[in-house]
Amino acid sequence: MPLRVGICGVGTVGQGVLYLLTKKAGSLDQKQDCSPVVTCLGMRTPRPQVDTTGLIVFADVLQVAESPAVDVLIETMGGVDDAKTLITTALARGKHVITANKALIATHGQALCQQAQQAGRSLKFEAAVGGAVPIIKVLTETLANDKVTSIRGIMNGTANYILSAMARHGTSFASALATAQELKYAEADPAFDIDGTDSAHKLCILAALAFGTAPAFDQVTTEGIRKISPTDILLAKKLGGCIKHLASAQRHSNGYTLQVQPRLLPKEHLLAGVNDAMNGFEVVSEIAGNTFYYGAGAGALPTALSILADLTSILNLSGNKAAGGTAFGDSRPQRSTPNTASDGHYIRLTAQSTRQATDRLQHILDTHSIQPKAHATASSDNATAVITENTEEQTLQKALAEVARTLPTAELRHIRFG
Repeated sequence: MPLRVGICGVGTVGQGVLYLLTKKAGSLDQKQDCSPVVTCLGMRTPRPQVDTTGLIVFADVLQVAESPAVDVLIETMGGVDDAKTLITTALARGKHVITANKALIATHGQALCQQAQQAGRSLKFEAAVGGAVPIIKVLTETLANDKVTSIRGIMNGTANYILSAMARHGTSFASALATAQELKYAEADPAFDIDGTDSAHKLCILAALAFGTAPAFDQVTTEGIRKISPTDILLAKKLGGCIKHLASAQRHSNGYTLQVQPRLLPKEHLLAGVNDAMNGFEVVSEIAGNTFYYGAGAGALPTALSILADLTSILNLSGNKAAGGTAFGDSRPQRSTPNTASDGHYIRLTAQSTRQATDRLQHILDTHSIQPKAHATASSDNATAVITENTEEQTLQKALAEVARTLPTAELRHIRFG
């Protein structure tokens, strides 16, 4: 008997899923007498380019969740409230559910997983993070018997493309963003990507799975990339590194820290080599040590492939009624103060002249006993920058406050290093 599939949301990713299931069906790992067959589509907006021959099409997506012709519902329409209603309805009607919706899982994933377990159904979301990179499977299966201590990654292709373009071509942030929008890497409203919200959603999902807690989106400290200038990109290169928008989750003895922020990485770091719209993930665990995962983090077919991986997992269950969802822990993570003494810092000062910026910055660092280990200037921009040795946060903030107070017209930029 075939496993009947309904797809809700037939935009970029939904069309990719439909293509792979109808045109490339032979590539899916099929069980005998239990191959997937698309029976229904939920399309709130007509899409003439979508071939609906032989399919039931509903303008009301809830009808897909309620249809007796569906065993597995695939949600690719995005948003939170409508998607939550759709998925809760589908689980209540005895459907397995696969979703690529990171915002939904980050904010309601624990409750939805609990409902799936109670219903004896699967809720799977490999495609919510990393596109074609199976990072959720790594955490829930490969490293399930290990203790993960940290995750760091480049989790948003739009932000990474912008920073890569700025580094490659010396362009401004605005110009690189415009190019990303022309190439369809960035939305017309790119705020979720460039302000770090998208990465924060993904990070809190990974952290919850790695640390055995409930997702806690409200505990992610988030900083975007709008303030990164061509001067910062140039000075970072002169200092032997590059600026990346990094998402990181760290386990501490008294809790966890979750951060999304620009960081200056040394060029030798594996994540420094993740460019354009690609994603990269570095996982540190007690037994496996450092492991690294890289690949296409977005796009119709890479994301659709992860959805099909979840569908294969459901096919491999012993019967359509078996539950095999990805579960979170019950407790919220305890927020911890990061060990900021382990951080070096990039500090850039732009003043009336390069000499003024250099002299003033060096004097203030000396006053606060902050040791620079690398220095670079951009004379055309009247800018100077240093990378410091590891420095306590309180000491650093006092120094930055003194710079701002004594040079109120200067431009000051601070980015963590390493």
